[in-house]
Order: sequence, then structure tokens, then C-alpha cells
Amino acid sequence: MVQTDWGTVVQRRASREPVDKGGWSIFHTWWPSYTIANPAVTPVLRGQGAQGWFGWYRNDRVEQLAAEWLLAPTEAEQARLAAAIQDESIRQAPIVPLGRYFIRTAYRSDLTGFVRSSINLPWGVRRI
Repeated sequence: MVQTDWGTVVQRRASREPVDKGGWSIFHTWWPSYTIANPAVTPVLRGQGAQGWFGWYRNDRVEQLAAEWLLAPTEAEQARLAAAIQDESIRQAPIVPLGRYFIRTAYRSDLTGFVRSSINLPWGVRRI
């Protein structure tokens, strides 16, 4: 286990070298919920190989299911395809989700107009 700063992680995670040559085998990160909201935009579950997220996980079945999800005519079909992607991902384990959390945020009582989101978005904030 290596303790490091984020800048070093960003450099090291791009390396495809073995761990003893500056590469890596696993790293911890987190995602705002909107970036993993559906199978088409979730980089850690996509099986894009060399064009995908660090680790370069390749899974042609997941890619086919994600393409079908994009063209699915109904929400029920999207749900079925998303479940199939989840089943395949559980078998392959490209990621290990450790849970979820919520960032608590407090605002002054004389402010309004906040955008509800999993991250802080100051657009539209104004004094009452």
C-alpha cells in the first residue's frame, strides 16, 4: 500500500507498468452520482479496453449491452439491459463499490436558489 497525494495518483494510474516499475494494481476513488447515473456514462463499468477508464477493462458483452441500452425504446427495456450489465459486471468485478456517502452542506439562511445536486453548484444563488 502506498500513501500518496492526488497528483501522484493521477500520474501513476496512467502507467501500464508493473507495480514495481511505478505502475499500480488498485486505487481508491469516488464519483459524483451524475457521472455514474446510467450504463452509457459509467466509465468504470464500461468494457472499452484501451480507450476506457484506467485499468483498461475490456468486456465486449458490456459494450454491446450499453449500445443496446442507448437505443432501447422503453424504460422497461433500459432497466432489463442495465440489470444485464450489472450481472455481467458482478461476474467480472472491474470495480468494487464500497458504498455511498453524502456531503453535508450548510448555507446561510439569507441565501436561496441552490441547485440540488450531489456536488456544490453555486449557479443561481442569491440573497433573499
